[in-house]
Amino acid sequence: MPIHGKTDLETLDFRVPQTPIKVYKGDVKGGNTPGKNLKTKLRIHIETHWLRDQVQATIDELREEIPIYLAHSHPDQTFPNYNKEFSLSGLETVCDGINILQRSVAIEGTKGLYRKLIDVQDALPCAKGDSPECPKGCKGTGTLYFYLQELQQTMPHQMASLTTVHSTEVPTIAKLLLNYWREFGSLTASPFPSPSTYGRIPFVLRRLEGKGKKPTFDGNKMRTGKFRDDPDWPVTLTVDPIWYERFLLYQQWLEAKKHNLQLPSQVLQQLGFGEQVVLKSAEATPQLAAAKSGEEEVRLYLFKKLGEKLKADDRSKEWAKEVAFKRYGVTGARDLTIEQLEAFLNFLSIPDQVEQYVESYAHNYQEEIDALVTNIDVTATAVSNEEHTDF
Repeated sequence: MPIHGKTDLETLDFRVPQTPIKVYKGDVKGGNTPGKNLKTKLRIHIETHWLRDQVQATIDELREEIPIYLAHSHPDQTFPNYNKEFSLSGLETVCDGINILQRSVAIEGTKGLYRKLIDVQDALPCAKGDSPECPKGCKGTGTLYFYLQELQQTMPHQMASLTTVHSTEVPTIAKLLLNYWREFGSLTASPFPSPSTYGRIPFVLRRLEGKGKKPTFDGNKMRTGKFRDDPDWPVTLTVDPIWYERFLLYQQWLEAKKHNLQLPSQVLQQLGFGEQVVLKSAEATPQLAAAKSGEEEVRLYLFKKLGEKLKADDRSKEWAKEVAFKRYGVTGARDLTIEQLEAFLNFLSIPDQVEQYVESYAHNYQEEIDALVTNIDVTATAVSNEEHTDF
């Protein structure tokens, strides 16, 4: 049963969760000085000792590009952003530009007064109102949540975050995420089979050089109303170009399917659909069945072991078909290579990994599967006793 106001939240909001991995634009802070701007680079900071030991990393590492997977499918969850007003006492209010959502109040406790940020239940207009600038100097703040691609095989649940108060970055990142979500239908699940990215959409986090505007001040540290050009390196988010090329091919395939047209087999192979979906193409030529080879004997043995493993784990044939389709982009057993069969067996041998995969990447490809093939039967034949095991 959820706790009202704490665990009944449907999305991430201004309660910013702590993440074991943080990404910064600045170098490590000095005693009383902020860290210098790293310009074209980003700093990956791993908070916990045990995680650094597991991934054999240092506490801080500089990168010009960070391949990532976004943490949530919707922009509002992936990049929650609000206006925040600060004072010498700390965070005073959190607002959405119209109403205050949280405010700091003084509460008397056993050890005197202390400040606490509480939710505002009723509509309480913020100081900004209809004015273009907040008179109390609120800062737009956004936190991007994501996972490092390099940790997905070993540490898939270690979330990372990057928080920015940059006046250009906050609206730019929000707009980029909204555009990607509209184009792909999700910020996480790939709309086509993408086993090399765990069924996810790969992104790249980087900084691009540009120019910004900064206010000028007079001798009394008062604003003059004028601005000067200042070099800037804002954070941006781009889609992995290789994945995006396949996404464009996928759109071509959808359009061709709509008009009952056949794409070349090379395009289908690039999409991971395999040769079996090439129906009556002029490129398709009949081939003679090859005699059994040593490689085929190994494949039959692996199929037998795979069937036994599925039976022992009480996994259905339909489940195995869908997972194999998602992970390797194949539509039949004969399209699986020996390496893929071995990898599938290794995958099934780690129960926690299987459950995590099911929970994180459960995406229904059944419509695509039904459109591509009408029957996917995978059988495993025992080499020694001729027994058959359904995959």
